[in-house]
This record gives sequence, structure tokens and C-alpha cells, in this order.
Amino acid sequence: MLIATTRNLESRQRPVVDHGNQPDPQDWFGEEFGDGLRFAMATPSKGGSDWDVRLLVEEGSISSGIESALRAPRGACVCYVHGINKRFEQTLEQASEIERSYGVDVFLFSWPSFIVPTANDPEGLEGLVERYRRARRNAEASGDCFDDFLQRIVQRAPPRSTSSPTVNLLLHSEGNFLLESYIKSAAFSGDEVRAFTNIILSQADLDYDGHRECLNRLASAGSSVYVTINTNDSTLRKAEKPNDGKRRLGNTRPEAVGASASAQYFDFTGGQGVGDTHRLWDTKTINENPVVSAFFSAILMGKAVEADPTFRAQFFVLSQIWPGPPV
Repeated sequence: MLIATTRNLESRQRPVVDHGNQPDPQDWFGEEFGDGLRFAMATPSKGGSDWDVRLLVEEGSISSGIESALRAPRGACVCYVHGINKRFEQTLEQASEIERSYGVDVFLFSWPSFIVPTANDPEGLEGLVERYRRARRNAEASGDCFDDFLQRIVQRAPPRSTSSPTVNLLLHSEGNFLLESYIKSAAFSGDEVRAFTNIILSQADLDYDGHRECLNRLASAGSSVYVTINTNDSTLRKAEKPNDGKRRLGNTRPEAVGASASAQYFDFTGGQGVGDTHRLWDTKTINENPVVSAFFSAILMGKAVEADPTFRAQFFVLSQIWPGPPV
């Protein structure tokens, strides 16, 4: 798995496995900002209980790694931007889960979203709110490196055609705030996302009011933009407090006024196994709900799910009346 990261580089001791012999430390990534954008390759270690991470230093190795990832032997490359409160290893596990569940190749963008508590942090809920806001500032500060990440993809992605692997962008939760902050910056022109067939805003922790401009600018480059919704999402309900009680995009059903005509909205609320789930694409949910599984399998492979009458009949699309939950 190829990784692009803004996290700081540090050494990590591998687990001791051979009769007490201490292996050499390997490159690893921490919970602070590093020096710009770095690239690495990660592979599961023998036994699958750990990861071997190898830093890519030479520009030629980086370019080769990106081109290999975008060629996607399994038919689709998913560029994944994770959400808040995730250590580096957790982001690897999430990306690996996407690869296993959907048969795609994942190119991970990992940013320092886990805020380590300090002695000066307030206690209880106030402390959680403060760390949430610090993580959001990290997301905003990742914009320049995210621009570098996208520029490298658009320069090397194969042209869109029926015979080429698709390249798709999946942003989860606070990863959407990173994207929105970047779109609002002077660096964004729209050309940076033209390599993506599908752009999926999964359970976006964004203000619902005012999100339309962000989605319209995304779609202007020709990508299909999709928004997932679960009005019972417990994580997004908690996120309303540090955002002055404002509705979150991922837990609000679109309204005729305020929705973007450039995007497709798919509402999973009330579906079997969905409940108050925040990570709709995870193994537990898709194992319980074949419609959810089929939706993400199609969308991450670059297919136009809104053209499928099965999905149109079971999800809210644009400003149509929502007929009921996915079974």
C-alpha cells in the first residue's frame, strides 16, 4: 500500500520475535506534523499482526510508486483520506479493510488527526472539544500538502477510458473538512481533482448550511460527487456541539433549497445493520446489509450508481422524495 503523509517521521521497534533478538527499528509515523509531504510503502508483516513501513526518499521511487498505485491491478485505485482521532497504524488498518472488502487498491493520505492529551488540557467534555478543534486546525494546515498529493495524482493518472483503471477519492468524516478547507483556499482551481471518476463524501463532518458551493466546485472538473447520509449517526451528533450546534452534512437529509444539483445524496438511515453507524463502509455494516455492500462496491470501482434503478429506488437522490431505508 502506498502512503502519502504529513505526519512526523520517527523510528519504531518491531516486535521481538526470534528468541529475544532485537530487530532494527523501521521508519514509522507519529502524531505531529512532519517536514512536508512524505511517501512510504506499507506491507503487512508475516502473520499479518503488524506492518512493515519503508520510506520512499528518491523522487524516482516516489513517482514509480504513484504510477504503480494508479495503474491499480485490481481495476480501481481508491485515494483514501481518513477522519479524526486516528493514529497512524489505525489509518493503515482502515485502508487495508477497504482493500479487503472491496477488491480495490488504496493510496492512503494520512494526516496527524490524533491529538495526544496534555497536562494543560481541560477535563471531561471541554477537553474533548478542545482536542477536536486542534485536530481541525491540523486538517486545515494539511492543505498545501494535500495540494501536492493531488497534483501528483493528476499528473500521473491514466486518462479516463473504459479500459483504464478508475481512480476514485473517498473522504471520511473529518477528512471532508480537510478537503473543504483546501477547496476554499486560493490553491484550488478544480483541475486538481479531474483525475477522479467518483468523489465520495462519506459521513462528512461539514456544516450542512453552505456546503453547496464546495460540492459544486468539486463537480466542476467533471467528477461524479456522492454524499452519504445517516441521520442517526452518533459521532456526527456529538460533533454538532463544538460546531455551535450546526447540522452536519453527513447526518442531514438534503432539502430542495440548500442541496447541490451537482451531487448525488444517498441516505442509509434505517437500513438493516446501519443503526447509529458512522463508518458505513466497514465490514460489520456491509456483512449485515447487502444493499450497502453493493453500493460501496460499485462506487469505489468508479461506477455511476445513480444510473442503477436498484439504487435510485432505495435511496434519496438529489431533491426527490426519500422513499424508505435501504433494506
